[in-house]
Amino acid sequence: MTQLWKKILCLMLLTAVIILGCACGQGANDEEMPDVVKIGFIGPFTGANSVEGLAAKDAFQMYIEKAVKQRQLPYEINVVAYDDASQPEVGAEAAQKLVADKQVLAAAGHWNSPVAEATIPIFIDAKCPMVIWGAISDSLTSESNYPYITRVVPTDIQENLPLADYVLGDLGYNKIFVITTDNSYGESNTAAFKKQMATYGAKMTGYVTTDTETTDYSAILSDARGSGCNAIFYGGNARECAMIASQMQTMGMNDILLFGISGIASEDFIATAGQQAAEGTISIYPGINPESSEEYKKFLNEYEKYSTNTIGAFTVYAYHTAQVIIAALDSIDGVPTRENVTEAIVNVDMEGVMGHTTFDGIGQTTNPMCYLVICQDGKWVPYDRSEYATGLRSLPGNNFQ
Repeated sequence: MTQLWKKILCLMLLTAVIILGCACGQGANDEEMPDVVKIGFIGPFTGANSVEGLAAKDAFQMYIEKAVKQRQLPYEINVVAYDDASQPEVGAEAAQKLVADKQVLAAAGHWNSPVAEATIPIFIDAKCPMVIWGAISDSLTSESNYPYITRVVPTDIQENLPLADYVLGDLGYNKIFVITTDNSYGESNTAAFKKQMATYGAKMTGYVTTDTETTDYSAILSDARGSGCNAIFYGGNARECAMIASQMQTMGMNDILLFGISGIASEDFIATAGQQAAEGTISIYPGINPESSEEYKKFLNEYEKYSTNTIGAFTVYAYHTAQVIIAALDSIDGVPTRENVTEAIVNVDMEGVMGHTTFDGIGQTTNPMCYLVICQDGKWVPYDRSEYATGLRSLPGNNFQ
């Protein structure tokens, strides 16, 4: 081959490389808008906590459907829902399925804190944002989990503070027997409440840790009665607390108040314990008192028409989570990706069913809302409009000294 032909061949190869590089670069900067964007939702649809999970899924789906109708979006939005059965290993499997689907740009989960603990590393590793709609353990939002993990619900610390303010402060209960579950939810809640007990100078007359499989609390309740307590704090969920309430009634422990964190504030608690056994139980309810918010009243009316599943304590937060994700998608100029959806979520500044919402530097809502509730005549009602607040009914355990 002559020297001239060698030069011509090299020039042709160089030209081809330049053209190919330009073409590749243009394709990378010119991504096409997707036909479909998927949003994941994970919660307990089976098992003891299915009442909470099914209602939350319906509320989430309800807002997504409404948003699609009201907006001229350049793509379809499909909700991909998976059951976690309140079990960490099941939740982890669901999370793996979601992040493996590249059309899934964000997810909402979970009701149980131990399940959220199991899935968070999966979402972070996939750089897929998850907004927590129900789990309240304080450690779930942190510098190490930010920006991929955000949360619209108050933490266990934010819930235990007003609960303690009322039960220990305003009502004056000062001898507390503590029963809690041995998982992260129970442990973190109890740790938060014990700090408040110290603040109010309340005495802890006993402390017992159980697992979620416990069904017979009679020996524990005998110890509680013998300890001289005037109230029992339960740091767990509705099913177990319902058994405690039922067995307290059987044992004639009518002079001891039962109260606990929002995990017990479920219609399932009343249904399982029975109306009479549940009567007078106090909890903290996440969200806004429906009597004080027109937006919340509107949500309740829409949900009643949309779903036959009984509304739970965290149902409105699932709806609000959908509002956050849609607001994030709305704010993106161009093709949505997991990366820019993550950035859009942490920078959300919006008005929703929970009022004005932003996130702090670790992904926690700056608008924690909750209020005190009590079981009265088979329903959870705001304490301040109950007959207990007006004095028409009396709370047990009035031996405050």
